[in-house]
Amino acid sequence: MNLLSLAAAPAGAAQPGLRESLSEVGLNPFRLFLDNMHRLDILSRPDELIDVLQQLHFVWAGIFVTVGLLSVINGYRWHRWIVITVAFLTGMGLGFVMSKSMESSLIVAACVGVLTAVIAWPLMKYAIAACGGLAGAFVGANAWSIAQMPPDTYYAGALIGLVAFGLLSFILYRVVIVAMTCIAGAVVLVIGAVTLLIQVEAWQPALRQDFAANPIILPLIVLVTAVIGFVMQQDAFAKKPGSEGAKQGKPAVA
Repeated sequence: MNLLSLAAAPAGAAQPGLRESLSEVGLNPFRLFLDNMHRLDILSRPDELIDVLQQLHFVWAGIFVTVGLLSVINGYRWHRWIVITVAFLTGMGLGFVMSKSMESSLIVAACVGVLTAVIAWPLMKYAIAACGGLAGAFVGANAWSIAQMPPDTYYAGALIGLVAFGLLSFILYRVVIVAMTCIAGAVVLVIGAVTLLIQVEAWQPALRQDFAANPIILPLIVLVTAVIGFVMQQDAFAKKPGSEGAKQGKPAVA
């Protein structure tokens, strides 16, 4: 359909085409993850993860790669906005759960997300502790499953990580923030990269087979990416003029 015919068509006829285009691009990947990812140890369950990522549009995959890379490299500088974004997405998740029976669930979810983000801004220290706890829960759940503990008890590892990271955020404030942004960025980056790779049909069977045969591959890639980002950010703090690490020749981690 060319531009002239689109302009000449009635508004009601053009609207479905626009809706289909937006749906094809993937207007709401958040709903996709919310409906299909019910466990925090998703990285150790590559078959389920790939099934979900196959439904994610490559446009969003590119966005994930870009955002994840920026967060890994320089997440601390933007950690307030990252925390606000996480608070907004968490609020949207709660809104979706509470409004499943409503026709306007997206509006309700968006309102709850905005409310959560607004509350998190003046309570930033506690919001950072909560986000650090979420990052710890994610790490703990995947580590628990990788250690081949009983699959249905992954929440025990998540609870350990939640408490550990949450408490550390009050003691090692900067370290937890850097670790949190690196973990979140690494997960988003790897998800985006895997989505782009499986878009190539010739690679998809081999990738699925390799990931399924070695469930540790994805968590290991995320770990290596997060560690590289952590070292880069700490090195940047050490070289920053006027920082304690620059004066003493040590990374400023406290």
